[in-house]
Amino acid sequence: MNGFGWLGKLEQDIIRKNKVKKALHKEITDKIEQLRVLEVDLKETVDKALSTGQPSREDVEWDLMDKRLNGGK
Repeated sequence: MNGFGWLGKLEQDIIRKNKVKKALHKEITDKIEQLRVLEVDLKETVDKALSTGQPSREDVEWDLMDKRLNGGK
């Protein structure tokens, strides 16, 4: 039985590494889900900010430049 001690050690190493792999996979999956939730939240925040009916800064700057150059025509 002593001749197969390496087999028991190999089994322990594989079990330990598989546990670590499973834990890392769970952490990564959780982080990916957090990123998805954050991405949705960012999109909703931008959509909400842009749906106020007020012109954007670029729109205001463009209108001012148009009025200066073309008299607002």
